[in-house]
Amino acid sequence: MLHKSKLLFWNVVFRFLAGMSAQEEILCTKPTDLGILLDSSDAATINWREVLNFANALVDFFNVGPAGRRVGVITYGADANVAMDFNSLQGSNLSSDNVKDLINDLKPTGGPRFIDKALKLANSRLFTHDARMRDGDDDILKIIILLTAGKQTTEQGSFTPLSEASKPLLDKGVGIYVVGVGSKENIDINELVQISGRKENVLTSEMFKDLVMLAEDLAKVICGMKIIEVSALTYFLAFCILYIA
Repeated sequence: MLHKSKLLFWNVVFRFLAGMSAQEEILCTKPTDLGILLDSSDAATINWREVLNFANALVDFFNVGPAGRRVGVITYGADANVAMDFNSLQGSNLSSDNVKDLINDLKPTGGPRFIDKALKLANSRLFTHDARMRDGDDDILKIIILLTAGKQTTEQGSFTPLSEASKPLLDKGVGIYVVGVGSKENIDINELVQISGRKENVLTSEMFKDLVMLAEDLAKVICGMKIIEVSALTYFLAFCILYIA
């Protein structure tokens, strides 16, 4: 009976070690200036909680805090507004909890969707030296993650082509990643590629409930991953203990 108990115990140990060998952890270690651009037009308004959950997940996955990972947030619809820039929270006040408190207070504006205005505002008010954008160091990541729930509005006044609106940011070395959420009829992949400059930087989903998962996928691509592995020696020692027992 005792022998069976030991076998059961070590079977559990082996299963635990096998699980650990496949465990993945998002690793955001580089100093990062992260801009989050949130669609707050009509299509996003009815799914606003999911939009905020997406932004909060990015804050968590990028480990925003005083160690060097900072965040600015812009909402856009008919107009674009800076909800917070890199100056808004500093020192010990720059914590994930404080940033998420600000995000959770954001209200959707509704109306049409002028993506170009969000990009222009990010260039003029967020990724600038006055807003404390860090420059001149290749180890500092400058990233924009733009969420859109549809196509650029083109039938309500003048607008700037999206490739033209994003170019000044790309010229500054800002990497732009775009998440398009909504039906296939409402999302134009070519338009999203114009924003990011690269097809590889575009993710889409038809479901708003998938946004947190997409935030995690983005963080893995941008930050990298470390795999927590159990060494072969650990397995060997465990086998020896089991055999001796």
